[in-house]
Amino acid sequence: MPGTFSVMAESAPETDLRRLEELIDGGLPGRAVELGQGLVAQYPDDGVVAMLHGIALTQAGQVEQGLDFLRRSTMLRPEDPETFHNLAVQLLDQGDRREAASYAKQALSLDPGHSRATELIARCEEPQGEAPFELSNETPIRPGGAGIRSGPDSSPESLLGLGPAWTVIGTCVFWLSVGQLGLLIFHPFVNLSTQQLGRDPLSIFCLFLYVFVILASGFWTTVDVIDRRQKFLWLLPVWVCGLAGLDVLPLALYLFLGRKIPNASTGA
Repeated sequence: MPGTFSVMAESAPETDLRRLEELIDGGLPGRAVELGQGLVAQYPDDGVVAMLHGIALTQAGQVEQGLDFLRRSTMLRPEDPETFHNLAVQLLDQGDRREAASYAKQALSLDPGHSRATELIARCEEPQGEAPFELSNETPIRPGGAGIRSGPDSSPESLLGLGPAWTVIGTCVFWLSVGQLGLLIFHPFVNLSTQQLGRDPLSIFCLFLYVFVILASGFWTTVDVIDRRQKFLWLLPVWVCGLAGLDVLPLALYLFLGRKIPNASTGA
């Protein structure tokens, strides 16, 4: 019963919870499970830890254990609609429509404006011949967050083990390419009238930055494509456009769109 657990239980630090979310969202369920196990041992009565650890376990293929932790999270935080909604999502993913609908309705009773719980109930009540429920790739949201998690990360686990810091590096390369393009427009390192390289310090710096950005964007994209098992076709526009100093566009398309396409490697 919910009353079994202490309302004064110690909560896990926000930094640990955020790190656990990043591992789940980054497609690293194995590492998320390891971190979750340590947090569960330290904070056994923290419902948020139980919920996130349950999500990590289901992503790692330990479905029954994951469902146990998700059920425990609903007892630890019976006032939180997210615990019921996350449990309902995982149950529906396992094909248990009746129980999934029951927990989704509990989430809706706690938060009548919970639009994803409403959608999930509708999915549960679809005829059996309808297309299966598709889970989105969103980050699991802790109680009180503006967004609402709709399911586990469906992307395959990282091949090289690159984490969120790798995305930060890619974003930095993107903004560096934006700056390089702007500098190239206002101060090209080639004299357009004589078709000769400029010898002033700024032209030399522009040339150096031009070459560096090409190599950096191409290298980052290549490694990321391998890590996420994406289509190698993404590398063609990045490298080709990079030689023309226009790598910013294909890099932006891949960084902000291509990486979010699930199972891209199976498409071709």
